[in-house]
Amino acid sequence: MILIVQEYLLHRLEQQHTTNPNAVIGGLVGELSGNSSISSSQATGHITGASTLGGLVGYLSNSSIYGSFATGAVDSQQNTYCTNHYNLGGLVGLVSYTDQTTNPPVRISDSYASGNVGSGRWSWN
Repeated sequence: MILIVQEYLLHRLEQQHTTNPNAVIGGLVGELSGNSSISSSQATGHITGASTLGGLVGYLSNSSIYGSFATGAVDSQQNTYCTNHYNLGGLVGLVSYTDQTTNPPVRISDSYASGNVGSGRWSWN
């Protein structure tokens, strides 16, 4: 289990010419799983990459986020390695839901994102 409390990140994260173009990138954490939680934390940097990207967490599974936020833009850049842009989110890029009878549920409360989310082809505010 991982517990992150009152963390603050102010950086620009960028995935460049990596051997794994499908790497999961988050402003604070790339992957949060295994009954872990983030509380009272924030990320304000601009996130740029190819695939699964989130302003705070790239991939969230069986874990929780409480009282946290992300304010940076999340931008997927199409490149020769990866052409899908399906897993983008201002707060979380991809949430995996599994059976709650055997795994803890995903919980997000009192949290928000305010940055733009998009790719070279489309964007949301």
